[in-house]
Amino acid sequence: MKVTVKEKSETKEYPWIGISGDRTIILFHKYNAGICLSPPSLSNFDDWDQDNFKPFEGEIVLSNSCKI
Repeated sequence: MKVTVKEKSETKEYPWIGISGDRTIILFHKYNAGICLSPPSLSNFDDWDQDNFKPFEGEIVLSNSCKI
């Protein structure tokens, strides 16, 4: 019997969008660093543990909704 295992590469190219189990969405621009897109705190941190995120496959729409 011959068994062949093909694993998907976990190498991520930057930028990439990740989503965590609690639905936090981060736009990663380098290892463990990115900007939070949801919830919309738009926090920029260099200490996100990207191992807790999987690639986000949905759609994100950004818009300017503030009136000045």
